[in-house]
Amino acid sequence: MDNLNPLLVFLRVVEQGSFTKAAEDLGLSRSGISKQIQQLEKNLNTRLLTRTTRSISPTEVGQLVYQSATRIKEELNGIDDLVHEYQDSARGTLKIAAPKNFGRLHIAPHLKQFNALYPDINVILSLGDQFVDIVKDGIDIAFRISELRDSELIMQKVADNPVLLVAAPSYLEEFGIPQCVEDLANHNCLYYYTSMHTFDRWSYHDQNEIRHVSLSGRTGINDAESIVEAVIDGAGIAMATHYIAYKGLRSGQLTRVLPAIRFLDSYPISMLYPERKLLPPKTRAFINYIKETIGDPPYWLV
Repeated sequence: MDNLNPLLVFLRVVEQGSFTKAAEDLGLSRSGISKQIQQLEKNLNTRLLTRTTRSISPTEVGQLVYQSATRIKEELNGIDDLVHEYQDSARGTLKIAAPKNFGRLHIAPHLKQFNALYPDINVILSLGDQFVDIVKDGIDIAFRISELRDSELIMQKVADNPVLLVAAPSYLEEFGIPQCVEDLANHNCLYYYTSMHTFDRWSYHDQNEIRHVSLSGRTGINDAESIVEAVIDGAGIAMATHYIAYKGLRSGQLTRVLPAIRFLDSYPISMLYPERKLLPPKTRAFINYIKETIGDPPYWLV
């Protein structure tokens, strides 16, 4: 494509039949136009124009090059129109990655309204707790609830994500309400479990210190929603995030335990995406939509 600009200059010279008029149209000097044509003829190793004192006309091969250059210009104009249409309207396929629980509870339920607002955007939502490479996997937006390590990505916080202790009223009525952190040793505390790690110790603020309490629970589950469901059934006390426990708290199926204690075991909920200046309209549309839908503070806080 090194000859593209000289080729378009050649096209304008043939159309105008004059170096001077072509120079005026393109905002170049006449000598600049002449150098471009000379360079093109040198690259193609052929004469493209027949020059007389009164006129300029393409040679036989020049006429062929002119026809080809006309098609190239039309293709370029089509590409330009396509890009502008894409950039000026929210359309295309939007790929979103989100943690399983958060995506199921707070992304998927809002897609129907988003689809109604943006009918030209197709959404692919991938739910999973595994780490995804946004650039390599072609993800437009990724939600993360973890330590952020992608320094080259743009990060936008969606909401803080504090944790709290919850239990069913029926459980507390049967086994008593803990009055201090030490009382948890006398309760069945459900904990999060994975094949890589067992989270059987909770951390909390005690004035200016961070302290830890080991759990006496007999149940570990590798899914946060399932832990909350078990707690609603009266299985014990568990640590949960607001965005999972909020429905149970609002309905009265759950109640907070030790609400004055600030427990530690969470990261903010954030959106990550590759670019900011050239952000596609489809991506910007979803970012604005989900921020407005979730709100500040988020709708799940109780």
